[in-house]
Amino acid sequence: MNNSNITPDQLERIKSLCSSNKKLEAVKLYKSFTNKSLPESKNMVEEICIENNIKPKKTSWKGFVIAIIVIFGLIAFIVSMCSKEEPAPKLTKQQIHLSWINAQFESDGSNFASVQYIQSMMNNAKSFDYIETKHVVVKDGIEIYTTFTGTNTFGGVVKNTAWTKIDSTGSVVDYKLLY
Repeated sequence: MNNSNITPDQLERIKSLCSSNKKLEAVKLYKSFTNKSLPESKNMVEEICIENNIKPKKTSWKGFVIAIIVIFGLIAFIVSMCSKEEPAPKLTKQQIHLSWINAQFESDGSNFASVQYIQSMMNNAKSFDYIETKHVVVKDGIEIYTTFTGTNTFGGVVKNTAWTKIDSTGSVVDYKLLY
């Protein structure tokens, strides 16, 4: 091969580009040094590579793969930190008990189990008209005083108050018609 058209320094630059997987840049550089055509420059650079046993360095994917893993790890960490919800506050036994008591009453203040039980004891359950409820929390449940109107056996509308006691399951365990 005839490389007399380039200096040893220029030859080293071309070899360096070839070994760094920059063969196209090496061809362009050779063309600029020699003013030869592009095909001629390409052929000459290939000959330089063959004569000097220059094989392009293999690209290492190891660093790239590690970088991608690190990036995805950071993204996962950031997402997990942003999406953490505050844990529900732990309730005391008293708070749980108060919550249970409140759950026993409807939005109008009546207790569903008591109303059903009272209606089952009436002559005419359809005549039941709720007025109000008062309650007292006792050791083993809730005592509920329900005031209502309903028809008596003679068809007259009367006002009554019934006392019911519900247990911890919300079931009526005792009943009295007060007046």
